[in-house]
Amino acid sequence: LVADNVLKPGAPIFLWHVFVDPSYKSSVIRVSEFAVPSEDWMAVAIFQPIPSRSQSHETSSEEPPIKLVELSKEADRLRDRASTPGAVTFAEWAAFSQRMSASL
Repeated sequence: LVADNVLKPGAPIFLWHVFVDPSYKSSVIRVSEFAVPSEDWMAVAIFQPIPSRSQSHETSSEEPPIKLVELSKEADRLRDRASTPGAVTFAEWAAFSQRMSASL
């Protein structure tokens, strides 16, 4: 899997999942945003099924931490607002990216 914009606007639950689940070998790549002086992340996750899990069809019932659920909701709100040009300022994106980075 390759996922772009996982820091801004953010995908904290996706990142949590691919880093916590032992079936994925994951890494984050820091990238510069096009035409904007800010950092974003891309995630690369390689699915490597664990034979005992895939044969028994077990899935993790572990839930993401509430802090990440709240961060995900905030990312969704910013993403919705950003669909209107100019609705989210660069300063808001920068502050949110800092919170995302610190929380992950």
